[in-house]
Amino acid sequence: MLELLSAKRVESFKRIREEEVFNFVKSVSAAAGSPINLSEKFLSLTNKVVTRACFGKECKHQEVFIEALNELVTLASGFDVGDVFPSLEFVQVISGLKFRLERVHRKMDRVLDDILQEHAKSMTKENNEGRLEEDLVDVLLRLQHDGDLEIPITKRSIKAVLAEMFAAGTETSSTVMEWAMSELMRNPNVMEKAQAEVREVLRGKAPIEEKDIHELNYLKLVIKETLRLHTPLPLLLPRECRERCEIDGYEIPAKTRVIINAWAIGRDPQHWDDAESFRPERFIGSSIDFKGTNFELIPFGAGRRMCPGMLFGLASVELALAQLLYYFEWKLPNAIEPEDLDMTEAFGIAVGRKSNLKKSLILLMEFRTPLFTLIFTFFVFIFMLLKKKGKRPQTQNSVPKLPPGPRTLPVLGNLHQLFGSLPHRSLRDLANEHGALMHLRLGQLSTIVVSSAGFAKEFMKTQDLNFVDRPQILAARIVGYGSTLFLHMEITGDNCVRFTCLSSLSAKRVESFKRIREEEVFNFVKSVSAAAGSPINLSEKFLSLTNKVVTRACFGKECKHQEVFIEALNELVTLASGFDVGDVFPSLEFVQVISGLKFRLERVHRKMDRVLDDILQEHEKSMTKESSEGRLEEDLVDVLLRLQHDGDLEIPITKRSIKAVLAVSFSAETDFYLWSWVDDLLQDKPCKHGLSFKQRVLFLFQEMFAAGTETSSTVMEWAMSELMRNPNVMEKAQAEVREVLRGKAPIEEKDIHELNYLKLVIKETLRLHTPLPLLLPRECRERCEIDGYEIPAKARVIINAWAIGRDPQHWDDAESFRPERFIGSSINFKGTNFELIPFGAGRRMCPGMLFGLASVELALAQLLYYFEWKLPNAIEPEDLDMTEAFGIAVGRKSNLYLIPFSHLPY
Repeated sequence: MLELLSAKRVESFKRIREEEVFNFVKSVSAAAGSPINLSEKFLSLTNKVVTRACFGKECKHQEVFIEALNELVTLASGFDVGDVFPSLEFVQVISGLKFRLERVHRKMDRVLDDILQEHAKSMTKENNEGRLEEDLVDVLLRLQHDGDLEIPITKRSIKAVLAEMFAAGTETSSTVMEWAMSELMRNPNVMEKAQAEVREVLRGKAPIEEKDIHELNYLKLVIKETLRLHTPLPLLLPRECRERCEIDGYEIPAKTRVIINAWAIGRDPQHWDDAESFRPERFIGSSIDFKGTNFELIPFGAGRRMCPGMLFGLASVELALAQLLYYFEWKLPNAIEPEDLDMTEAFGIAVGRKSNLKKSLILLMEFRTPLFTLIFTFFVFIFMLLKKKGKRPQTQNSVPKLPPGPRTLPVLGNLHQLFGSLPHRSLRDLANEHGALMHLRLGQLSTIVVSSAGFAKEFMKTQDLNFVDRPQILAARIVGYGSTLFLHMEITGDNCVRFTCLSSLSAKRVESFKRIREEEVFNFVKSVSAAAGSPINLSEKFLSLTNKVVTRACFGKECKHQEVFIEALNELVTLASGFDVGDVFPSLEFVQVISGLKFRLERVHRKMDRVLDDILQEHEKSMTKESSEGRLEEDLVDVLLRLQHDGDLEIPITKRSIKAVLAVSFSAETDFYLWSWVDDLLQDKPCKHGLSFKQRVLFLFQEMFAAGTETSSTVMEWAMSELMRNPNVMEKAQAEVREVLRGKAPIEEKDIHELNYLKLVIKETLRLHTPLPLLLPRECRERCEIDGYEIPAKARVIINAWAIGRDPQHWDDAESFRPERFIGSSINFKGTNFELIPFGAGRRMCPGMLFGLASVELALAQLLYYFEWKLPNAIEPEDLDMTEAFGIAVGRKSNLYLIPFSHLPY
């Protein structure tokens, strides 16, 4: 390791750093004047530097390796119950962690084998001395081949070194750059000094090289102060005591784990004046450094376990920051004041910023939940076990005849059977064993799982009225302001009539926004065309497209608050889509307070409420200055404010009503009750549930964005994945698109109505890849019987639409992607055919279906019309990774990277 990361070796890689930082600066320059995600760019930069240093410039396996490594780091950096209960070996087996770690490790091992073999072959063909760039694999293989070391280097040790370089050398460096730029933006006086120094020292030097930045003394102080306040690894990797010893008169037992809190030491007021402030000047004239000799500053540790890659990481940090300060002026988006910049931390392998970093959702029923939650779940288990001892058992006659299901554990019930997996798949496997109508007990909750079209029809049509309520969960109560209004609604004939009218209005509104969709898809196609010939991240582009369409429909083309709103909403979705112990143990109310989830949901919700108020105020001001009739694009806010201003309606529209209609017009998940309830809002009727109008409306508005963007982008992502995996289907779809659309430019929505085969492709995608595989749960109002089994009142009902879409009783060759299966078939997904219910059915069916599908069809049609597509890194179609990741919508676990090649329409 010393040979690999010595000062001499780090110096040998300077050309790599200079080239990659140059490309990094070019990418920033290309986005000048627009907000950019520096967090992602920093991580991409450090990945590229480490990749080239380890594998060389051209390595076709690097993306697969980094993807596998990121998965491994995510698993290994979390909390595992088995680690703190080492005597309970069965825990690691039950949790599934051991199996997942071994699976990912095998994947990495295969990739590393291929990389080592490629390098070994190239070394037999050419003399390394003549190579322009010798990477770490070359060095290690040379050392192994020469055999000059006392301890021989094995293939296994080479793999270990490479894995460690990536695991520790990428996210930590990018995190330092991220915090440094955050602190510079938060402290304009420090930014001014740093930029003045950089521009004085580097004046006239182009391109900038590493040798040019050695005199940037103030920048070095900025980095040192960043490392003090934002130690990348705040808790240094734990150590273990070999033998019993004494420190400060206290006994340290053998095998004790030692955790050193470097973050707390760096903020210790006994060593640092004004310890919480960012003041690089504190190091002027000070001999304190971070090389392991001054223990008040140990971001890289100290002693024999000190980080050996310190020099390698800092070299990239200094060069990148110097050029960002030299070439650019920087501003915060959305007129954010420096002191208001969010500096909240997010824990991972390195502690980075919580905002603007792409973090995985807390998976529903995922076993590897945060440390506190797991420990707290354990204590809830013990508490409930003791509580249960005092209860008298039910007599045989009092036990209801529930649907069959797997055996339960005390207190936990069947929760353990959903840990560490994709719930829709686990539930399908359980249903195959116990039946399509199955009973589970999740904590204290009686839960019915439906996995067949026949039973789905029973719950969603025959007895729909008894299963229209939504169960109470913490997130819904907070987003709905502590009310059950959105969970329990009364049905009247009038409501049904109102629903019909509102649905008709929605269809018109979807049509009215076709120009927005056409323009945004046109811009989307342009951005794809600009990257022709290179791999692009289609997953990100699809999500960006749907966000832009929904944002323009609601807020208009220019809304400075939209990014803040979407960012806050993403945080809310992340919190709301995770697993909360209190939801499955509702009798233990204190759980939700102690867990901290309630506080975080309320904080984010207040932030969103303020943003929506600002958006309405801005639109009101603009309407006083200009006539809406002359505007090129009238958004939903404009429409509603105009109706309010004209006063032509019998019942006045309130500000709170406006927020409601905004949400309901396009929500991809909004329920029948919310639609029918809008009429009550517009009539300003008093709310018997005790909510203000503003409170009722904000919930609806949030729901539109939360569910209306990711679901549509997920459908597009899976459709393109299946087309790439099935070249014959791609060929047919492209042939149809190019025949129907020949000579039409630009392509409009009216042009795609005849694309019948493409519609079958989308229908088959929705069958195999239902965006919400487990439809939002329902709750039984009153005890009833279905198929001879009792369904208790208050039982939760989960309908597994994913399992129904793959049921071999209804679908031949159910696991294959065959759009032709729908030719001549009357089956559709509009809620009348219960073997295909991606949007639900009955009163709870998704009313935003048309809006979502309009963008999907238009975008896919143009991708097939204008481009030929290839998989990167010579991946064969059958080898394309189709692994799922559970979240608000079940998308691909890995982003979809494809290479577009422009196709000239004939």
